[in-house]
Amino acid sequence: MSNQVEEAVPNVAEAVSAASRKLNKAKRKIKDRSEVWEHVQKTYTSDGMKAISGETSGLTYHKFDVASLRKDLAFMIVVDELPFKFVEGIGFKYFCSMMEPRFHVPSKITVAKDCFASYLIEKRKLKHELRKCKSRVSLTTDTWTSTQ
Repeated sequence: MSNQVEEAVPNVAEAVSAASRKLNKAKRKIKDRSEVWEHVQKTYTSDGMKAISGETSGLTYHKFDVASLRKDLAFMIVVDELPFKFVEGIGFKYFCSMMEPRFHVPSKITVAKDCFASYLIEKRKLKHELRKCKSRVSLTTDTWTSTQ
């Protein structure tokens, strides 16, 4: 058993020495950079992407995801109580093309389907929460018409 410990100790020392050499090489490479790098703050996010930010502006990582954008569009339509035809307006299409040129604005039928899919998901969540409830629940609704 002591032989194994004695053999492991030099390996640890060699590993530390190798790591130290790599660190010194990395430090030398950074010193060769421009002085601007001294004024930039470097951060690492949870997914390992490096975000570099300075005093006035910063760079961030953004992943283009069509499914997420469609889900968010359906959320906007529902929350703001917009008609489905809103997405077919010239102004909205122009705005979307300026914000994200890769995003193709879906038709009003596709948006209606996305809103209905979101409704089904939320309905399933609500049913699950109500099943967990040990006490009685009373649900009431009220409808009224505004003359505005």
